Amino acid sequence: MARILVEHGPLETRIARFEDDTLVELDIQPCDEFAVPGAILEGRVRRVVPALSAAFVDLGTGPDGFLPFGGDGAPAEGARLTLQVTRPAHGDKGPTLTRSLSLVGHRLALNTDAKEVQISKRIGDAAERARLTTWAEGTGIAFTIRARAAEADAALLEAEAGDLLARRDAVVAGGGDPGENRVARLLREAAGDDEIVFDQLDDLALARAWCRKLSPAGETRLHHHTGPGPLLDIEAEIEAALARDVALPGGGRLIVEPTRALTAIDVDSAGADGEGARGGTARRVNLEAAREIPRQLRLRAIAGLVVVDFLNPGGQKARRAVLSALEAGLARDPAPTRHAGFSRLGLVEIARTRNRPPLAERLLEPGGRRASARALAAAMVRAAARERVLGGGPLRLVAAAEVIEAISDPAAVTDYLAHRLGRPVVLLPERDPARETWRLEAGEDR
Repeated sequence: MARILVEHGPLETRIARFEDDTLVELDIQPCDEFAVPGAILEGRVRRVVPALSAAFVDLGTGPDGFLPFGGDGAPAEGARLTLQVTRPAHGDKGPTLTRSLSLVGHRLALNTDAKEVQISKRIGDAAERARLTTWAEGTGIAFTIRARAAEADAALLEAEAGDLLARRDAVVAGGGDPGENRVARLLREAAGDDEIVFDQLDDLALARAWCRKLSPAGETRLHHHTGPGPLLDIEAEIEAALARDVALPGGGRLIVEPTRALTAIDVDSAGADGEGARGGTARRVNLEAAREIPRQLRLRAIAGLVVVDFLNPGGQKARRAVLSALEAGLARDPAPTRHAGFSRLGLVEIARTRNRPPLAERLLEPGGRRASARALAAAMVRAAARERVLGGGPLRLVAAAEVIEAISDPAAVTDYLAHRLGRPVVLLPERDPARETWRLEAGEDR
């Protein structure tokens, strides 16, 4: 069982997953994020590149989306298309798009191109597969039956089918589909025994309503944080997740070096006691590294090609032990992940599917050298909301101009702080202070 903590603020939502009291995932979702995976929207084809079998699509904001068309035929330049986001924007690259639209629910999915009912291979019982297939065929709709549909009664399936069909009708009518809200998406992806704690009653109410309709048994695992401190106190863990070096329990370390093409991870025995790199120390450090690397991939949201340089593992038995430990960790990763074993040069290649932007991209400026103004603004608002202020009258939140300017919705921030602090708040930019400094002070409303 895992604990999932959901902290919602005016600039971003932070969703932290803990397994055995260890932080293993942190998803930071900006409140104004555009083109999230699953969103269905309209775009205009700006340019077709036959050599790439792809088109670039103007989505109205942000970088152009990338639309591979393969054997489906090239769209005409200038054409307006209804498209779905399959991968979010990354760095200076826009989101990846598809013309095949899919609406995903908890137990069912509906693809506009599907011609017949499909059922998850993870439903192994023949009688259950037959029951679900018969139900779906009776609707006359080519639903995809997901693994969680197993043992669900007809009423739950029909309720979800109705929701999916309503969303489909809205898309057909030209209304698009923003994708599920963050609470619905979280509940759909969470395991059946995960405990979920919210810091906002509005989010808890949404979660309870979702469970009552689609997963009644899940309502008992939803909770509201009522403690005196913040729900998430993970700044030290975040700082460690952005660092190059990761300490291992026995004194060794991982050195994580991201590049544009791949992420290199070097296993270093520095500081480890024992018999030297060719003996027991190498085996111990390699095993510790193999257990920690899957966690780092999930926590940092590293995707694409990862190349790991373990210490010389020795014989085949030692190599098998390292790969076994690595596989056990990778098996817990919800993102599709695979490895290619040891190469002749002793390297291990791992391929991990991108399921969200890297943590460093969310929090750091391009190049990864310092915190972005947006991340500093979000941290400032979280900290200011916890301040204890005496007296009455309005307050001014004073910070560097670039930090104040990074706040996409100033009204939402001032309303949030006024509610938390019990006093009106205005934002005041200053040109001189350091980017990381801010202060709350009494002052007249401006």
